[in-house]
This record gives sequence, structure tokens and C-alpha cells, in this order.
Amino acid sequence: MLRKKNTPAPTSGRTRRNLWVVQLIEYILGLGTAAATVNAAQPLGLALVAILIVCNAAFLTAPLSAFRVTNARAHQLLGIVIAVVSVVIAVTIPMDVSSQLIVIAVAVAQGFLSVRFGNGF
Repeated sequence: MLRKKNTPAPTSGRTRRNLWVVQLIEYILGLGTAAATVNAAQPLGLALVAILIVCNAAFLTAPLSAFRVTNARAHQLLGIVIAVVSVVIAVTIPMDVSSQLIVIAVAVAQGFLSVRFGNGF
């Protein structure tokens, strides 16, 4: 059977089918972090982390994507990088203690999600 010109190459149905759960969790993490910026005294660090997480979820080639740019492996690696960068942001950018705790908790959740479920369930 011939593939149409603009259709993506077939992938494992199991990985493709369950990446939407990872995306949904990342959207919840990112939007929850964005919501926490409203009450923060210095919202820059929280906003940066929220933008990174939402962009990572939006660029994945999966059902809940906005742009479909990266594959599952690149998404997983970007998620790990975002977790490390989030910890660096929590340590280096001046913010109150509650914002630091939120950023570190989100970094741990993002890291766990990327390492354990980065390629789907």
C-alpha cells in the first residue's frame, strides 16, 4: 500500500496512542505554573518554567499538539533539559521561597514524567 505524500511515516500505535496522556499532564503542569505567577512577588522564574513546559508539550508530534515539530525521543530529552533548567532557574533567579518550591516541585514532576513516560505508556 502506498503512502500519500504528506502523511507521516507509520509508528507504533501503542506509543502514538498514549502520548496524549503525557501531553495532557505537561499542559496541566505548565498551566498550573502559569497560574501560580499571578500571586508571585517576582513572577519571572515561574513564567519561564511555564512557557518552557507548555512549548515542549505543544511541539510534540501527538494528538494534543499545536505544531507537531518534535518526535517522542526529542520530546523526552527536552523534558529532561527543562527539568534541569528549572532547578537552575529556582536557584539563580531571585524569587520568594514559595515560588522556588513550586519551581522545584514542577521540575521534579517534569523530570519524572520525561524519564519514565517520555515515549508514552
